[in-house]
Amino acid sequence: MIRGTPHPFMIAQCVCYAGARDTAYLSNAKAGCSTVRAAMIKGLRRDAGLDHEARPGSKEIHGRQPIWSTDLHSIGPASKVFTVVRNPYTRILSAYLDKIARRNALRFQFLISHRMPLDAQPSFVEFLRLLGEKPDLEVVDQHHRPQVENVHLGRIAPVRVQYLENFSDTAGDLCAWLDWDLPIEVRATHGTDASGRLAQFYDDEALEIVARLYADDFEAFGYSLALEDAGTAPSVHLDIDRVDPHARWQFDMALLKRRTSDADVARDDVQAKGPVDRMLLAEAGRLNERGLADLDAELPIAWPSLSGSGRMLALLYQARRAEEAEDLEAAIDALNKLLTMCPYLVGQRFRLAKHQIVLGRLEAARAQRFALQHGSWQTDLVRELMILLGEAEPVPAQGQAGAPT
Repeated sequence: MIRGTPHPFMIAQCVCYAGARDTAYLSNAKAGCSTVRAAMIKGLRRDAGLDHEARPGSKEIHGRQPIWSTDLHSIGPASKVFTVVRNPYTRILSAYLDKIARRNALRFQFLISHRMPLDAQPSFVEFLRLLGEKPDLEVVDQHHRPQVENVHLGRIAPVRVQYLENFSDTAGDLCAWLDWDLPIEVRATHGTDASGRLAQFYDDEALEIVARLYADDFEAFGYSLALEDAGTAPSVHLDIDRVDPHARWQFDMALLKRRTSDADVARDDVQAKGPVDRMLLAEAGRLNERGLADLDAELPIAWPSLSGSGRMLALLYQARRAEEAEDLEAAIDALNKLLTMCPYLVGQRFRLAKHQIVLGRLEAARAQRFALQHGSWQTDLVRELMILLGEAEPVPAQGQAGAPT
């Protein structure tokens, strides 16, 4: 699942990284986020020897906390990352009842964005129709946004997934996994009793719209499309340990652009910009050959002064330049260095390995050694590389002849 680059505000809304615990919570609106955020605030206060008895207020819970970071580059390979998800049928109904049916700022923003009178009261199915008119749900309010976007699925890993439907029973397991006795008080801060009102609001049209708009949520988190199952957590246990390298790269670009000045500059200003800005311009295809050559010469000199993010960008830039020049060994060398900083970008190196196979420059033994170096990726990588080399047969899709039942 490859999605576009998230808006920087989406990052600040959804990422809560507690450096003292090397723990990150990917906040998911209308799925117990107030409960988890409050518990993290209290837990961090207690760890710091501060007063932690009183429950934080709403502004404190949903404001930007100085005790946690929203910077994804703070999260390392050993960090513990978790989120809580909810059945899409119940979640979007809860969002409607809390943010649209009630008079509040989000309701007025929604009405204004759809050019409706401020005294309008859209029904639930009318609300869903309006959401369905949006060309891209990735950029709507976080309460209506697909959960795969809120938790940046495919951009961050590993992620432990908890289900709101049984969170009261599994919160203890989460604390044990975190090795952090969080003071979790499960209660409905913005309660709407959505789970008890599904039959009142859902008709065939509403079911069809929600199943279509949130198809990725149903599939990614194992939820049933049957409305009668909406109150039951899926029986699967999810620990997401795979990252789509392309999606994560887009994500890193969004973070880099927050840290640097605007890269959309006039061409006669290009040479006045620093190397990171010019690499961003190169990523966007806005440097000519002379500009690229100048950047190639400058990067080795600028390397000591580059930040970690800048070095990551420089290595991938060098790998891409080498690949364009058909110097695949240099490209692999640059990506090997990059992997020591960013293990999730193994997919970039895998893409080059496949390129070498197509060109006949990578034999089966080397392909297998490469794949075996990469932990949880190894089974899929070995098999795909062997298929490309004609050393293995593709696995039949589920439901085809020969597929396991």
